Amino acid sequence: MVEVLKPFDLTQPQYNILRILRGRKGELCNCGDIKKVMIDKNPDVTRICDKLKDKDLITRQLNKNNRREVLLSINKNGLNILKKIDPQMDAAILEMAKINDKDLEMLSALLDSMRA
Repeated sequence: MVEVLKPFDLTQPQYNILRILRGRKGELCNCGDIKKVMIDKNPDVTRICDKLKDKDLITRQLNKNNRREVLLSINKNGLNILKKIDPQMDAAILEMAKINDKDLEMLSALLDSMRA
């Protein structure tokens, strides 16, 4: 993963956050929402999001009802970079895994159990 992300100047946690925000389909969320669904519960989500904002891959805005809460969403640049990364990441994962469909289904079920 590191080798795939390196040309895009992204770290694994940054990539993970971009994917989480893309999965929200335009719905705004805060850092706590992101932290809840991260596999690696990184305590520096705010700092990582600041870097993604600096790279112009996400947008940030204040919650009108709670000015202490910052709401995040992926922007067009973030979506475009994921479109470039996704095929390369898929190929790298397939190359590393070499897992048959039955084992992939079992792995998926195990990961679902762990998340629950």
